Amino acid sequence: GIAWTAFRRWKSNAYRRAALKELAELAEKLPDNEEAARKLPELVKRTALCAWPRRQVAGLNGERWLAFLDDTSDSKEFTQGPGKLLPELAYADSSAIRAISRQRFEDLTGAVERWIAKHKT
Repeated sequence: GIAWTAFRRWKSNAYRRAALKELAELAEKLPDNEEAARKLPELVKRTALCAWPRRQVAGLNGERWLAFLDDTSDSKEFTQGPGKLLPELAYADSSAIRAISRQRFEDLTGAVERWIAKHKT
């Protein structure tokens, strides 16, 4: 019984492992790769869509999206911390992305990594 429960939990978290792997690949390319920067918000949304119903997640954007990320992780990293950068990346032009410091990207990827690993479903 314990082994079966552990297997089910491991299997149900496959989306987290895949997302963390993809995040690590993107993080290696930041901040020099504009495409990688634009993929960060998409990765977070896809991860959320694996854990929650589409009707609950798909329409969220801006502050509502950031509040959802905070609410599901018991943090303020997205509404008040480095995660505030996330929605900007999806629509920022090339010069705006190039203006973001390496440290801000590192802080953002850290927040995203913690959310992926620890969000509550």
